[in-house]
Amino acid sequence: MKSSISTFLFLFLLSACAEKEEPLPENELEFEPQSVLVKTNATFLTNDIFDLINGLDFEVKSVNNAFYITELPGDRLEEILDDLNSRYYINDGVWKATGFLHAINGKIHVFTRFFDIRNRDNQRDWLSLMEKYQLRENFVFDHSGFMIHFKVPEGEEKRWVKHFQNLDFVEWAELNYYVQIVTH
Repeated sequence: MKSSISTFLFLFLLSACAEKEEPLPENELEFEPQSVLVKTNATFLTNDIFDLINGLDFEVKSVNNAFYITELPGDRLEEILDDLNSRYYINDGVWKATGFLHAINGKIHVFTRFFDIRNRDNQRDWLSLMEKYQLRENFVFDHSGFMIHFKVPEGEEKRWVKHFQNLDFVEWAELNYYVQIVTH
């Protein structure tokens, strides 16, 4: 028994003292080709997102962090979600609009993710839904805003990251790095 504990302790200490791999410098990290992530600040609203997207000749994989609020009666929550989720550019079969009725203020909160939002018919449809359900952006946190996943020309990813980082309404822009999860 004593030798089992000693062996276990020896192996534990050996593994704890083993050299750890140093992370690669940022310029050597692998990233998804053609993929750039851009996070806007809270002053950049839905119409601004559409103007940005329409002004660039890039595919948009998704727009995330779309958080809206309405003062319509709480009993309309399911109606609103059903209507939003009937749109393929919101409900792709995996992701869909979700929401809740706030227990304290009684307001409906809606969360969406947009797909194929470069399509101007989808943009017009979303803007009409915002009007129909009196939805307005609800960026209440310091780091609120949209996150846009752009598909840029291969080999130009770093140039586009720098371009986006220089825009006033961009909180951050970065490559879509691969991560490796290491278990011990």
